[in-house]
Amino acid sequence: MAFLVESWLFVRMLACRRIEICLRRRIYDMDNGRTWEFTSIDKYVVAVVVCLFSAVGSEFLQSFLSHGRRTFDLMDMAYNVVGSIVGILIAFWQER
Repeated sequence: MAFLVESWLFVRMLACRRIEICLRRRIYDMDNGRTWEFTSIDKYVVAVVVCLFSAVGSEFLQSFLSHGRRTFDLMDMAYNVVGSIVGILIAFWQER
């Protein structure tokens, strides 16, 4: 349930549908001098990547921070991923 709510909140906090991301590569503009190159990514793509990374990463982090007292559980990771996807789908449905 926690990953569902967190994923929903993450998507809803992003106001624009597309996110501008600055690349490391610079391009030189004769008029303005040096400028950064930007690319635009859909916020739902960003949400899926971030939520899947956090759903899987939380299992590794639990094992590391508890010094082995908590074990890695594939089903827990699967429930985290499902909760994240459902939260993103709810946010998508509300915003359409």
